[in-house]
Amino acid sequence: DWNWDDKRQALFDFTAQLVALRQELPLLRRRKFYETGELSWLHPSGDLITDGDWHNPELRCLGLLLDGQTVTEQDEDGNPISNDQLFWIMNSYWEEVPFTLPGLG
Repeated sequence: DWNWDDKRQALFDFTAQLVALRQELPLLRRRKFYETGELSWLHPSGDLITDGDWHNPELRCLGLLLDGQTVTEQDEDGNPISNDQLFWIMNSYWEEVPFTLPGLG
């Protein structure tokens, strides 16, 4: 059905923004999966998520830190992939959840 309503158009636009972000940031175009220490899952308090947090059904918001400063992978020209740090907050709760940002170095 190519007769898109506003909701379908919004999803298409959002997906296009994600594709553009991946093309712009080398840290999101890696050839292999992230290794231990290259990414961290964070609680809204800004602390690392614990095993207990993963099993807490009330935890509906978390953060993901991709630390490009720890990535040793190189691109096809031998240049470091990135030294950027990327941070996402994902909230599945219907209300805002306060989130303490981690100290980034």
